Amino acid sequence: MVQGDLMWARMRAISENNDFAIIFGSAGVPPDLSNNTYYIYDDNDGDFGTVGPETGELVKTGVIPDQYKGVGYGFVTGIYDGNPQINEGVDPSVTFSSKDFGGLVGRRIWFKFEPTGRSNKAGSIYLIQNEGPTTINSRRKRMYKITVITTGRIGTYRWHSGPSDGIWE
Repeated sequence: MVQGDLMWARMRAISENNDFAIIFGSAGVPPDLSNNTYYIYDDNDGDFGTVGPETGELVKTGVIPDQYKGVGYGFVTGIYDGNPQINEGVDPSVTFSSKDFGGLVGRRIWFKFEPTGRSNKAGSIYLIQNEGPTTINSRRKRMYKITVITTGRIGTYRWHSGPSDGIWE
């Protein structure tokens, strides 16, 4: 339900006329996505981009394996996604850029929806089913991508392997 939570955060940003920020994984250098979580913050005071998350702003925590058994952040190398951006030494499973916030130890991977419904950054979230066959070809068939573009549009795609290559559909 990652896409649903992102859509919910976008609609709340519009209806409450303030920013809603989404953070992926845990803080660190580099940020750690192994806990397969994301956090949604209601930035009532509009300072998330400079100070980061504050007490009382967290409104929702998503744990991907709790929502979808056996699914987590993941990226199969060798698949071209059309986005050359890779976080600074970070697992390419989430392509939003990371940032240090004042007073926090480490970096965070994040973006926000603004009151207009727009996103301050474009990026993708890659999900993969971790159970089942572990060959590269079988993992490619179980890979999904959720994209957010700066207009606020959220799209979901599945990797479809073709005879010689594959495409996102």
